[in-house]
Amino acid sequence: MNWLPEPQRQNIPGFDFDLEAMRKKFIGLETKPVQGRYPVEYDPIRRHCHMTGDTNRLFLDPAYAAKSKYGAVIVPPPFVSYFAGPGIWPRGEEAPRLPAIPSPGDRNINLTVEAEWLLPVKVGERLSVKSRYADMYFLSIRLDWCAVWTTTQNIIMNPQGETVAIESNLGLRHRATDTVPAGQKGAPTGPVATPPAMPEPLGSRRPTSSTPAGQIYWEEVKEGDLLPIEEHPITETCIAEQVSGSQDFYAVHHDRPFAKAAGHPDIFVNTGFMRGTLGRVVTDWMGDEGWLRKFRMEMRRMNRPGDVMVCTGKVLRKYVEKGEHLVECEVWAENAREGVTTPCRAWVVLPSKPQAVGQKR
Repeated sequence: MNWLPEPQRQNIPGFDFDLEAMRKKFIGLETKPVQGRYPVEYDPIRRHCHMTGDTNRLFLDPAYAAKSKYGAVIVPPPFVSYFAGPGIWPRGEEAPRLPAIPSPGDRNINLTVEAEWLLPVKVGERLSVKSRYADMYFLSIRLDWCAVWTTTQNIIMNPQGETVAIESNLGLRHRATDTVPAGQKGAPTGPVATPPAMPEPLGSRRPTSSTPAGQIYWEEVKEGDLLPIEEHPITETCIAEQVSGSQDFYAVHHDRPFAKAAGHPDIFVNTGFMRGTLGRVVTDWMGDEGWLRKFRMEMRRMNRPGDVMVCTGKVLRKYVEKGEHLVECEVWAENAREGVTTPCRAWVVLPSKPQAVGQKR
């Protein structure tokens, strides 16, 4: 998130919206912790894994997981936040939530999702969450020069009150294209984000993973190692699976007239699908003894029906910090139409290779 330019903290000329007053009112505002409606359950995890094509036995096989160091089925890290929420059905009394920030737009786009997972979450646990506004500003986009950007954070806790995850979301709200005055859309004239360089797409080159199958140890990792390559054809069935697996019913991801009214060429896959499929690349690679500590995903371009989305990654560096053996990876999704669509970074804790008796490191 730190690649954005110094945001516009003043009002945009000709646009009647007191940004500074809104910032003073909302930044730092925090909800009370609220317990998720249901405990962590098998079936939602299975739907999530179906969506991503994941067959990891730590997520799906109770007998296998019981013999692991976790002692039970654990939640795929990108899916943890699902169990901290109220669910979408049955509708009823909603848990307290952050008040909506008044803004002229009613169309939302998620741009960057960052999560740090501190502890595993197991089947049967009951999670709680509190939310807060961390930042808010104007930054012009092509659809609407007066788009309002916000960063929200969710702090997720287990029954013992321990923080298991901290998730940050950078999103924006803009007006439908037919409501934006002609002088407030098109190529932005104000500050424009200059994002970091995108990874080099594989294109038609499809090398196999350069990492051996099975558990990988920190000592075996080399900079430049390629992570697994996963392909996901974006079909109508895939669109249905993403709704089932993520429980994200925002119409821009499955309702073509709604998406086109918002200025998009077509529907496109949602945040939960992207984070789940890209996270799977890492969890498949790191093995049962690894731990996905942190993941940042930037949604730059879209994966739409007709695309074949390819997900992969490579090792950038390895290092030791506070006694943990860490690997930083570049991960991304690409398709033939857009090239790289979703660059990510992942930080993984790997086990250190057991040493022979009497052997020094």
